[in-house]
Amino acid sequence: MHDRRIDGVTHTFGNAGSLFMNAMTWYDHETRSIWSQPWGRAIVGSLKGVQLNLLPSQLTTWGSWKQQYPDTQAMVTDIDRLGGRQQGFHPDFVVGLALAGHARAYYYRDIQVAGVINDKLGEIPVALWATGDTVYAYVRMVNREALTFHTEGEKLVDDETGSE
Repeated sequence: MHDRRIDGVTHTFGNAGSLFMNAMTWYDHETRSIWSQPWGRAIVGSLKGVQLNLLPSQLTTWGSWKQQYPDTQAMVTDIDRLGGRQQGFHPDFVVGLALAGHARAYYYRDIQVAGVINDKLGEIPVALWATGDTVYAYVRMVNREALTFHTEGEKLVDDETGSE
């Protein structure tokens, strides 16, 4: 998920209706620049090359979200009414991380089986954790110390301090 503020100005984005490298494109209403959705970078227009900042986000199913936040409201489409939404993630679903010029994809099923994956992207220690229908990704550094995580039931615990 990307922050839509550019130099302190909040931009409004819409679906450009075309694909770039097999991924959705956006346009911003203010400059009509075209943006790569996965990159969060303008690829055509007066803002070409501008990179949006990533925001922390949670990857989950609608069912899990609704259970955690029962008062949530959402727009319903015809596909939703016809039962087009799946329960849970597809087994071949991947979680992609990109940090400091390094990127890697992790199969959801591998994260789910492991419970937690401690890894590195370049020199940055990361952890991916799956609980129920939710996947989390963290930089696993605290005060310049890399932590190693394991699961205890539904809890994520670090080996170094035992913190949950």
